[in-house]
Amino acid sequence: MTCKEKQQEEIEILYKGGFEEFVDKEIFLEAFNKLLAEVEEKIDPKKVDYKKEEERKIALPNRIIKVYHRLKLANELSSKIGMADNIIQTIMFPGLVTYLLLTCFDQLGQPAPGWLDFASWLNASSTKEEVETVIGKIYNPDDAPISLLEGTKTINKEYSKIYGVKSSFFYFIDSLLPEKAKRNLLDSIQIDRLMNNGDEPNDQSLSESDTFKKKWLFKTRNDYTHSLETVESNISHGSVIDGERWFIRDKVFKPKYTDVIWVTEDFNNVLIKTVKIGSLALIIPEEIEGITEKYLPVKIDLADLPWFEDLAS
Repeated sequence: MTCKEKQQEEIEILYKGGFEEFVDKEIFLEAFNKLLAEVEEKIDPKKVDYKKEEERKIALPNRIIKVYHRLKLANELSSKIGMADNIIQTIMFPGLVTYLLLTCFDQLGQPAPGWLDFASWLNASSTKEEVETVIGKIYNPDDAPISLLEGTKTINKEYSKIYGVKSSFFYFIDSLLPEKAKRNLLDSIQIDRLMNNGDEPNDQSLSESDTFKKKWLFKTRNDYTHSLETVESNISHGSVIDGERWFIRDKVFKPKYTDVIWVTEDFNNVLIKTVKIGSLALIIPEEIEGITEKYLPVKIDLADLPWFEDLAS
């Protein structure tokens, strides 16, 4: 088998394992091969082989493949939860699955060249124009001079806007996902704010509510990484609304109020479908609206949901 044939075999495995339910095989293979060809066109043939491989590793096709591998791991762990025969699988696997899926958000939301550390970004030929643009904004001869320290801080801040995990995570939700997929994700989360003094909370606009939900998703991702939150905070107290089961997933305590986070019973499945649709938005952007309309359910209007104060308290 030639290298080309081996590559095509791997792409077919990717299709069958992750995207067969969404799109025809021929459309997927053609689009993915186009992505691969675009990567090869951008690689300088004069570079040594290991440099070429470094560029392929951070390029979009390989990032999608890595996301697919993470989806496979999440599915395998999820299958163990349903047949759990020990406490570790029961209480720790669900949180691990959520974490694995949320890390796919920032992987897919990375800028086109793929993630680069600060030093690599400063020195890479592929980002030279980007770096010069940032420096040009800071060291403008018409502006008052700034210190080297302040200039360095500003350059690092601009770098983080482009390559920071948070920027990539939010870009995935706000800019990469089709609107219906974004709504499907955010509508699988409900926030109940309970004032500590017993007063009624102020109504939040949809925009304010969405912002909080996105911050909570990012916080959940980071808590697993940085705060060793291995066990889901509080999966308990269920309620059935219009035939859909909701569970308390987390509680966020503040001086004046407590936010109770509810998620649908199939929350991790929502994340899986969100990651797949986000991947397809990068592979076949021209088809993604139709795919989203066909495969995402019509969600109930959260404005019609009652507050769960009796269960959440």
